[in-house]
Amino acid sequence: MKKVMVFFNAAPATIQIVSDDATTVQAHYPNGEMLEMKIMIARIPSLTGDHQEFYIASDRDISQDDIQSALSTTH
Repeated sequence: MKKVMVFFNAAPATIQIVSDDATTVQAHYPNGEMLEMKIMIARIPSLTGDHQEFYIASDRDISQDDIQSALSTTH
């Protein structure tokens, strides 16, 4: 299983746990419309110079700052 940070519908990021072979996550808008979002890998540089990898899915463009902000609230 892997944890995916999901950015959806302007809400705060949530964590979904999916199978290791999953390539998408699904979410529903309030009007019932379903969206299938591709799971991607985000590489975030750390203070020590290496990179941490996170699985993310989003219905919008997100920045590295968005991911780091969500990490501070979801971990």
